[in-house]
Amino acid sequence: MKLRSMRAETERALRWQAGDMSHNPGSQLMPVLAAQERLLGMVAPRATTEQLVPLDRARGRVLSRPVIAKWALPGCDNSEMDGFAVRADDCASASPTTPVSLPLAGDARAGAVIGELAPGTVVAVATGAPVPLGADAIVPVEDTGQDGESSVLVFAAPRPGQHVRRAGEDLESGEAMLPLGRRLRPVDIAACAAVGGSSVWVRRRPRVAVLSGGDELVPVGAVPAPHQVTDSNAAMLAAAIDEAGGEVIALGIAGDSPDTLRERLNGTSGCDLIITSGGVSVGRYDYVKQVVGELGAIEAWRLAVRPGKPLLIGRVGDVPMLGLPGNPASAAVTFELFGRPALLALQGATIVHRRRVALRVGQDLETPADLETYLRVRLTDASDGVPVATLSGGQRSSMLRSLADADALLMVPVGVARAPAGAVLTGLELE
Repeated sequence: MKLRSMRAETERALRWQAGDMSHNPGSQLMPVLAAQERLLGMVAPRATTEQLVPLDRARGRVLSRPVIAKWALPGCDNSEMDGFAVRADDCASASPTTPVSLPLAGDARAGAVIGELAPGTVVAVATGAPVPLGADAIVPVEDTGQDGESSVLVFAAPRPGQHVRRAGEDLESGEAMLPLGRRLRPVDIAACAAVGGSSVWVRRRPRVAVLSGGDELVPVGAVPAPHQVTDSNAAMLAAAIDEAGGEVIALGIAGDSPDTLRERLNGTSGCDLIITSGGVSVGRYDYVKQVVGELGAIEAWRLAVRPGKPLLIGRVGDVPMLGLPGNPASAAVTFELFGRPALLALQGATIVHRRRVALRVGQDLETPADLETYLRVRLTDASDGVPVATLSGGQRSSMLRSLADADALLMVPVGVARAPAGAVLTGLELE
């Protein structure tokens, strides 16, 4: 059922893009997939310029050029174990009952250089030590013994190449260690350093204008009156944009004034993306759609998603704009689905969506069949490796606690009205 549902959703998105709404009479809700493709199509051609940054400032940045190895890895044949470097032919008859005794000709340590191994001798080697010229195998310490003060007993016949890491077997000089479009993780930083990189070419951090709407909002740090609300969306967006590699341009709170909204948005021409929260629904004081239509164009409005149905995609001048709903859960979920991928696409990342994981439903669930629904869930490990997802609390779009308590967003696809306990769906793990 899950594969059929996913296929049907893809077909539905394609029909929507083609202007065919006959599959869903009376509805103008845009499928999530179609809206994501619309937004990514707007931002991908606007990829930011590149800059050279030192490795210690490169984590989370997106490569604008591949990282090319300046030398081979490893740089020489070296030992993958503590033991003795030998010529395999010299030990071909070795066995536990008939060991071969060979004189010890030297000691090779990691970082040291040693000469050629004479036939009929062995050299002690540490893990990572260069293999002497002439040696073609490493006998582990466990397969040897001492024969007097200057000879070694070999109790197992090695095969040629045994426990030898060949020069360049990991990477040859001139090969690409990392491709362009890679978002750098700590292990990638290590890889860059290992092949001679002290700095890398990455995409510039996108400049993201963030604007909140609503007369009820007060800035973070102010004490709200009972009828007021702290602008937690601005704090959430600032952190989420930073995590996704963006640079926040804070425009503050515009209230419910179309004039203030127009004035603030008019000053965003130097930005790469605009994100607003609030004012995108059909309320009397929801002016974002009107003002964006005046200053640019509306590309999409109202999606088949819960939470986040009123989401708006548009342009202010030529700057892509994402209008998130004002309720905290709606804003957070729609940023995950749209804002984060857009920011990564602006940086030229090859992977822009979070990895989806299989989750087992821990309780009977009922959701609107006409909406792609994202439920805030806690995860517990299970013996079969598929985490069990249970609701983290109330699912109203205004509720923050269940969002803070959530480990993941469980996705119930369009066409599914009931998901019984034990069903396997997909979800997005939250960081």
